[in-house]
Amino acid sequence: MLDSIVAETSAGLQSSSSSDPFRNFETTSKGAWEAISDLDWNDWRWQLKNRITTLAQIEDLIPNLPTEEREGIQLADQKLSLAITPYYFNLIDPDNVQCPIRQQVVPKINETKTADWEMTDPCGEDNNSPVPGIVHRYPDRILFLVTDRCAAYCRYCTRSRMVSNATGYNFHPELERQLDYVREHSEIRDVLLSGGDPLLLSDSKIDYLLSRLRAIDHVEFLRIGSRIPIFLPQRITRDLCATIKKYHPLFVSIHTNHPIELTAEVKVGLDRLADAGIPLGNQSVLLRHVNDRLDVMRSLVRKLLRCRVRPYYLYQCDLISGSSHLRTSVTEGIKIIKGLQGHTTGYAVPQFVIDAPGGGGKIPINPKSIISHNANQIVIRNYEGQTFEYPEIPERPINWQLGKHSAPKPKPKSGGQESPWVALLRSSAKEDRILNPCHDAMLRESKKSRQQRVASIIKRLEKVYPDAHCELNFKTPLQLLIATILSAQCTDKQVNLVTTTLFDRYRTASDFAKAPLSELQSSIRRIGLFRAKAKNIKACCKRLVEHYEGEVPRTMDALTSLAGVGRKTANVVLGNAFGINAGVVVDTHVSRLSQRFHFTEATTPDKIEQDLKTLAPQNQWAMLSHWMIWHGRRRCHARKPDCHQCEVRSLCPAKNLQKVAKKPQEQP
Repeated sequence: MLDSIVAETSAGLQSSSSSDPFRNFETTSKGAWEAISDLDWNDWRWQLKNRITTLAQIEDLIPNLPTEEREGIQLADQKLSLAITPYYFNLIDPDNVQCPIRQQVVPKINETKTADWEMTDPCGEDNNSPVPGIVHRYPDRILFLVTDRCAAYCRYCTRSRMVSNATGYNFHPELERQLDYVREHSEIRDVLLSGGDPLLLSDSKIDYLLSRLRAIDHVEFLRIGSRIPIFLPQRITRDLCATIKKYHPLFVSIHTNHPIELTAEVKVGLDRLADAGIPLGNQSVLLRHVNDRLDVMRSLVRKLLRCRVRPYYLYQCDLISGSSHLRTSVTEGIKIIKGLQGHTTGYAVPQFVIDAPGGGGKIPINPKSIISHNANQIVIRNYEGQTFEYPEIPERPINWQLGKHSAPKPKPKSGGQESPWVALLRSSAKEDRILNPCHDAMLRESKKSRQQRVASIIKRLEKVYPDAHCELNFKTPLQLLIATILSAQCTDKQVNLVTTTLFDRYRTASDFAKAPLSELQSSIRRIGLFRAKAKNIKACCKRLVEHYEGEVPRTMDALTSLAGVGRKTANVVLGNAFGINAGVVVDTHVSRLSQRFHFTEATTPDKIEQDLKTLAPQNQWAMLSHWMIWHGRRRCHARKPDCHQCEVRSLCPAKNLQKVAKKPQEQP
């Protein structure tokens, strides 16, 4: 694959025009607001008060609105509100459905479709929130949330569960309690203000927060994450810059995805921040039909440097619910980075990262520059595809002779004894193999060997978890179907709390189908995406009544024809309600363990399921899911797997994922 990436990027560079259509910083016209005075137009408060927030407004501005956008706007208040500043709206091409600005802020009906692997909280922030408004995922830094509002709403927002409050999350920052948490934790040296957008706060409130944080001795530097400089450059006033300037060292991270967004107005705001001595970085999200082309990304990063902004991160789009239509492949991101490296200054090349699903943090994804690596040398590849060798030095210290700068020469063997030098190299190489979760032996594993190892793992998991079962509470197939629909991006425990009363109120498919939507939404409000789930449950039960006499069907095709039911949900129902082994349930736990156990190299649920079905006998498919899910919940956690206590450690290629943790000491 790497050779094809090199070839494609080289071809793209040779064929690209030397002229850059996005190079200039264009002034944005007033468009439909031509009658507005310059005083009002350049007032950020006027821009906020006159945001586009309704279907009627958009239809006036884009007369030929396609159905997918019209339906998306009508349902926007169920997930993430619609809001676009007049300034930013004027960057949209009304005649181009694929306009990169339009893709980012105009809702589409696709947002209501949730893939099996998508989540309401893909970065696991709620699980790492010790107090409301604080996310403490990394040891020495925290996310400090100050609001749930933005100047405009990105349709791929990773915090759409709370931002704009369309889902009823009801986030209310408790600033004093948040400040107390920072004071009480001396390990915190870095505080990132985010939200929503912190620059929507008044100058006085920003001043208050920054002064309180700066007064905490162990807080070394502050950061502000904001898209205000792009959505609302009028907000970057001289007074705001003077306020922020008082609290150095302070960094500002902006978020822009396309060079069109870098207008003359944006450049003025960024210049003001830079002139105030504020280091600026940019974080982009890789999006389909927005910036998934090398020429677009190259133009963006070069233009950013001219604004004194360092391209910092290029994110693979988070697995946020309803974002599949905007997500491009990881391979595409690698191609872009490969095409930038060596062809533009290193300052312009961002780090491509994936924020690991469930709270694993940012993981760098780089073009493969290391071809091979052993105790003697490392073979590397440059941006042109050429290979080079570099000698390796053993990691362990060598007994250097005092006053000399050469290692002791290896002594010849005597009496069958290996020289210390050779022993050292052998030891280092052995350690490399041990610490590598998928070392060469595993990568060369035959299908037969893998099947034998899978059988051993299954046998051991069966012994460890003899009572493994579906942890959703249900008495009938219908109850399991409803509970599984509710469980998307939600824990079984949360679902069980809701279904206790839900199943008392609604006992049949007809009861659910006839229930008023608002009443059903109220009954499941404690669960994320309750509006969309209530709508799916009603539609699902209506079809059950009309086509299956109110009974849950027993085939994959029939089940997946129901609203809100994908292959994973169908497998849960077939396996647990009817004892039919139609497939393997692939949730986040099964997906994670399949990778760690080296059952598959696939990354999508469908392909993972197909691989698992070839490795395990059909009569174990349903139970295999339970054993893996129980092991994932109780031992092989996403962030901190308990490798030292793992019952299948000896059979697991990734058995040293916890190598950085201290092995528990035995009690004397």
